[in-house]
Amino acid sequence: LDNHSPCSRFASTGESWNISRVLDVVNGALSPAAPPDFLSRPFSPAAISTDSRTISPGQFFLALRGEVH
Repeated sequence: LDNHSPCSRFASTGESWNISRVLDVVNGALSPAAPPDFLSRPFSPAAISTDSRTISPGQFFLALRGEVH
């Protein structure tokens, strides 16, 4: 992630995050199909994927805008 990405704020802090905080940072929305406790689950910044072809179970998918992405 580059230094201008909203996610760079939590990628380098070492802070403990949860899904609710991630959604706030990326201005995201939760799927209605998400389990009730999903927002309070811990989030590991090391588990971010921007490539849906290579994502693994437990990773957080971050969609990027643009023609190439």
